[in-house]
Amino acid sequence: MHRAFFGGKFQEVEAAVMEADRSLFPADVFTEDAFLWAVAVVRSRVHAPLDGDQLALVPLADLVRVLRLLPADRENVNCQN
Repeated sequence: MHRAFFGGKFQEVEAAVMEADRSLFPADVFTEDAFLWAVAVVRSRVHAPLDGDQLALVPLADLVRVLRLLPADRENVNCQN
């Protein structure tokens, strides 16, 4: 259901925006699969309500979630490669 809905949205965006200048939106990069992945990432990080003008991304909330997953001894966590 969602794949069909967002697949349709991709086709709308492709026709209205991407086809106007393929040098900015190469077809091999701006694919339906990439669009669906981006939608999934955004929707996994939004907070209710999940649609319309009320859509809210809250980066700090995502950071809090990540920090909760870190070991309790955060001072000794090395995040560098």
